[in-house]
Amino acid sequence: MTTATERSSLADIHYRDTSCVLLYDPKDLAEVDLNLLRRDTPFEEIQYSKSEVPGIAMQSEERFIRAVIQYTRLEFVQMLDSPFAERSMDVLGQIMRALPELSVKSFGLNYTVAWTTADSEPAGQYVCGQFLSPQARLEEQLGNRVFAGSVRMFFGEPGQYRDLRLTPETLKSDNVVLQYHYHNEESVRDRDRLIRLLAEQYASELPRLTRALETIRRR
Repeated sequence: MTTATERSSLADIHYRDTSCVLLYDPKDLAEVDLNLLRRDTPFEEIQYSKSEVPGIAMQSEERFIRAVIQYTRLEFVQMLDSPFAERSMDVLGQIMRALPELSVKSFGLNYTVAWTTADSEPAGQYVCGQFLSPQARLEEQLGNRVFAGSVRMFFGEPGQYRDLRLTPETLKSDNVVLQYHYHNEESVRDRDRLIRLLAEQYASELPRLTRALETIRRR
């Protein structure tokens, strides 16, 4: 459920993709049973990828989800526009239960949101005004006008941190895009424990993301 705080503080936010990435010890893709994936997951399309990096590509146009299973990496993406709190990690759990055991070395969660600046202010200039101050002094030192900017921040600890990126959608756009990434280098071999950990961490990052948005937009 979407909380009252999330509804009030993020009323004009456009929710975009969320994703989860697992990095694990090398796994022979020949061990993966495609029939089991077809039976136990909701993907309509499951096939070996023809890209440069071998993998198994899965997609559901009906549910707006996709996943790629590679030699050392699994990515699950939800291409939705619903509030993050209304999304579920259940399908990722179904994928993992249909795979051979993975020895996961690290994992990450990604959330993307966007909003439109007030009075159609160019998003790049908005970011400059928020974080590049005093801008006039910087322009003097550079010898040129700074007309757009982007910001990247890391907070937490090296083994468990948040990576926040604030950028204009394009140089002429009034849409600001915030990408929020949670990274954890904890090694996990137990599948059920990892599924629980991912679901719990996905939910626990939402209040932190809300606070980050509120802080940025109050500046």
